[in-house]
Amino acid sequence: PYIVLAALLDGEVTPATFLPHRIQDPHLRHLLARETTLVENPAFTHAYPQGIPNRITLRTTDGAVYQREVTYPRGHARNRMSDEEVVEKFRRNTALLPSSQVDQLIERLFHLEKEEECGALSTLLIPPGEEQEG
Repeated sequence: PYIVLAALLDGEVTPATFLPHRIQDPHLRHLLARETTLVENPAFTHAYPQGIPNRITLRTTDGAVYQREVTYPRGHARNRMSDEEVVEKFRRNTALLPSSQVDQLIERLFHLEKEEECGALSTLLIPPGEEQEG
């Protein structure tokens, strides 16, 4: 429920969604504890993993009800993202890295078949100034 609620409040899910101050936000925690209900739908569970069906129902304080159901969320094999969308999402999720480093990662990941040792790519995921463990 946290991810869905954070996405509804913030308009997106980014690395900032998982920062301690966001997770501990009093308003968000109140909504999770008092205003959020999670209910399993056996038909949705049965439909997994062919799809990832979900339904969200939002009831506003003035009584309006909004509902959305999705079986194949964006990025699912049956609802593919374009290369441009993948790159945009990757850039959002690697925003702590210098853009030149992200550019290198994107180039190398799109040509993964040319990599002799894929593990070497992990070094590009380390922000400058941080040491790699182990």
